Amino acid sequence: MMQPMRPANEKERLLALDSYSILDTLPEAEFDDITRLTSQICGTPISLICLIDSTRQWFKSHHGLEVGETPREYAFCAHAINKPGEILIVPDSSKDDRFADNPLVSGDPHVTFYAGVPLVNTDGYALGTLCIIDNKPRTLDTHQLNALEAISHQVVKLFELRRKNILLDQKQADLQKMLDLLTQTNKVARVGGWELNLNDNTVTWTDVTKEIHEVPADFVPQLQQAIDFYKEGYDRKEIARLVEDAVKNGTSFDEEFQIITARGEERWVRAKGEARLADGKCTRLFGIFQDIHAQKLQDIQLAQSEEEFRQTFKYATIGMALVTLDGKWLKVNKSFCQMVGYSEQELLQLSFRNITHPEDRAIDIGLVNQLVKGSIESYELEKRYIHKNGGIIWGILSVSLVHDIQGAPLHFVAQIINITPRKKALQAIKEEHSLLMTLVNNIPVNIFVKDLASRKILVNKMEIDYVGAKREADILGKDDYDLYPPATAAISIAEDREIFNTGLSMLNKETLNIRDDGSEHWFLTSKIPLKNEQQQITGLLGISYNISERKLTEEKMEELLNITTEQNMRLLNFANIVSHNLRAHSTNFSMLLSFLETETNPDTRQQMFDLLKRASSNLSETVANLNEIVAVNTNIQEETQRINVKKAVEKVQYNIHGLLLEHGISCITDIDADFHIKAVPAYLDSVLLNFLTNSIKYRSVIEDPYIRITAARENQYIALSVEDNGLGIDLKKHGPKLFGMYMTFHGNKDARGVGLFITKNQVDAMNGKIEVASTPGKGSTFKIYLPENKHEYAHSLKLTGELG
Repeated sequence: MMQPMRPANEKERLLALDSYSILDTLPEAEFDDITRLTSQICGTPISLICLIDSTRQWFKSHHGLEVGETPREYAFCAHAINKPGEILIVPDSSKDDRFADNPLVSGDPHVTFYAGVPLVNTDGYALGTLCIIDNKPRTLDTHQLNALEAISHQVVKLFELRRKNILLDQKQADLQKMLDLLTQTNKVARVGGWELNLNDNTVTWTDVTKEIHEVPADFVPQLQQAIDFYKEGYDRKEIARLVEDAVKNGTSFDEEFQIITARGEERWVRAKGEARLADGKCTRLFGIFQDIHAQKLQDIQLAQSEEEFRQTFKYATIGMALVTLDGKWLKVNKSFCQMVGYSEQELLQLSFRNITHPEDRAIDIGLVNQLVKGSIESYELEKRYIHKNGGIIWGILSVSLVHDIQGAPLHFVAQIINITPRKKALQAIKEEHSLLMTLVNNIPVNIFVKDLASRKILVNKMEIDYVGAKREADILGKDDYDLYPPATAAISIAEDREIFNTGLSMLNKETLNIRDDGSEHWFLTSKIPLKNEQQQITGLLGISYNISERKLTEEKMEELLNITTEQNMRLLNFANIVSHNLRAHSTNFSMLLSFLETETNPDTRQQMFDLLKRASSNLSETVANLNEIVAVNTNIQEETQRINVKKAVEKVQYNIHGLLLEHGISCITDIDADFHIKAVPAYLDSVLLNFLTNSIKYRSVIEDPYIRITAARENQYIALSVEDNGLGIDLKKHGPKLFGMYMTFHGNKDARGVGLFITKNQVDAMNGKIEVASTPGKGSTFKIYLPENKHEYAHSLKLTGELG
C-alpha cells in the first residue's frame, strides 16, 4: 500500500479547512441530498463528501456507508487532493499497486472502484473530495464525469456560503451586542448637563445633575461652589485646572472624579466639557455630568475579582483551562501543563480532542453538545488524557459554560483533578485482592464463608469441586440444604446457629458427610465467627480438612490426633496472622490513601505514593508467607528460614507507617545489620506486628509516645527488645496469666485476648522464649529470644536445654 503524500501547502490548507468550522458538525440535509443525488447519477452504492484534516478523512455526508471517518493513511481522497485540478479515478483497486493491500480494499467497505473530485476553494486549497465508491470494477461515461465535477462545484459553494454565514452571524452578533449595550446604557445611566456662561459668570445645572449632587431642585450654584463639591486633593485641583484650560485655550475634557455630595456621600462621576468660542474667545462651557458610582465600584470589584481569578487560575494545584466552543484550548494553567506534559504554547495549538483517549472522546463530546444546547448546566466526567510521552493520565473533569450578558455561550471553564496515583493504588489493591483469592483457591482445604442466614457468600475451588458444581456462581447464595443431604445440612446449620447465638470464638468438630451416591467423607471442620468493627457477628469462616483416609486407618490414630492439634494451632495462627497482618496492611493502606487524598504538596504526595508501593510489596510478601504456612505439613524446623532481623523490623514498620503517622508515635530502631535468626517469616511478622500494634493501642496519652526496638547477641540467641512508654501492665496482678487465652488487661472493647497467647505459641514453636518487664503508667519492654543463624547454610544447628 502506498502512503498518500501531503500537499506542499498542507499548513495553509489545514488553516483554510479550519476556517469553515465544519469538522465534527452534525449532518445537514443539503449535503446529504448531494451525496444521494451523486449516487443516483453515477449508479454507485456509496457517495461521500469527505474532508482531509491532519490525521483522518472525515465525512460531512456519507451515503451508503455507516462510518463517519477513517485514518488518513488509508484514504483514497488523501491521494486525490494532491492534484486539485484532476479527478482521481481508480477503475479496479485490486490491480492498482497504490491500493491493492489497503485495509479499505481487503476489508469493509471493499473499495474496488473509486472516483474523487477535489473540493477546491476560491483560494485554491483542496479541502477534500466529492467521491463515489463501488465494490466492483467499473467506469464512468462523459455525462457522469461532467455531472460529478459540476456537483463538486456546488459543494464548494455550500462551503463558501457556510463561511460567509459564519462571518455574517459573527458581525450580526457583534452589532447586536453593541446595540444591546447602548440600549442598556441609556436605561441605567444617570446623565445630567451643566453650563458655565462666561459673559455673566453664571452656572446652570440640570435636574439630574442636582440629584447627583444631592442638592435641592431650586439650588443655584456658583462656579467655586461647583468646584468645591469635588473631593479635596487631586480631584478638586484637576477639575479646576481643566476648567481654566478650557476657558483659556478652548480645550475639551472628559474625566472621572470623586465628589462629596451635599449629604456627605462620596460619589464617582464623569465630567465632560466642551468650549464654545466667539472671535477666538471662550464665551461658554457646557457638558455632561454622569453618575458612574455603581459602575465604578463594580469595575473596581471586577478588577479585584479578575485579579483573584488570574491568581487562582495561575497557582491552582489542580488543572484549570478555558476552552473555546469548538474545543480548542484558549488558556491553560501551569498545573494542567505539568499534568499532560505539554507547554502552554503547544496546548494552545491543539484541541481537547487531540489529547483525549479515543475511548473517552465520544462521551466527552456528547456532554459538551448537551452543555451548549442547554440540556445540562455542567458535567463531571472521569476520563483519560494522553500525556505528551504517550502515557495515560486519569483525571476527574468538571466543565461549565460561560455566557455573555445576552446569554450566548462564550467558552467553557474546565477543572481537572489528577487521579492517576489513586487509580494506580486502587489497581494495586485489586491485584493484591486477586492474589489473595489465588492463595485461597490453592489452599489444600475446603474454605467457605457464610452470612447470618447460613448462605455461602465465598467458596474456594476445593469446596466447589467437592460440592460437584461447575462454577462459584452455582453455590453462592445457597445454604447447606441446597447442597448436601438433609441430615448433613441440618447438623451444619445447627452448628452455625450455635456460633451466631452463643458467640463462640471457634467451633472445631469432626463431621461425617454422606454424599448422594452413598460415599462417606470425614472432615475436620473449624468454624470461626466474622465480626465487624463494632464486634458484631456478620457471618462465619469455615475450613474443612478431609480426614477420610486417616479416619479409616485405626493404626494412625495418634498421627491423626497430632494433625488435629497441629491444624487447630495452625488455624489459630492463621486466623491471628490474617487478623493482625492483613488488617495492619489494610489500615496502613487506608491511612496512606486518606493522607494522599487530602495532601496537596506534590513532594509529600510522591512520598505517600512511594509508601503505598512499598506497602503493596510488603502485602504481597505477607500473602506469600501465609501460603507457605498453610501448604507446609512438615515440622517447624523444615519451615524456618534465615532472616535478617533489621530488614524484618523495617518491613513491619512500613506496614504500620500509617498508624504511626496518625498517632504521632516515634519509632526508634538500633539493630546490627549483620544479625540473622532462624524463624518462620510469617510467625516473625505476626510477633512483631502484635507487639508494635499493642504499643500503639496502649500508648501514653500524657507524654509523647515512642517505641524503641533494639537487638543484642546473647549466647546462641538474638534478643530482640520492644520498649514503649505506654500504659504498662501490672505484672504482680496479671503476670501468671499474661500469655493466657482470652486474657485482657486494660478494658479495651476491641481487645480479644488472643494476641499474646498466639504470640507466645509462635515464639515457642520457633525454639524461642519471651521475657517481660513492665510498670503501670511507665511502659513495657518485651524481650524475644530467637536462635541466631550466623551462616547461610547453618541448617544443622540444634537447640537443646533450657533457654536463657
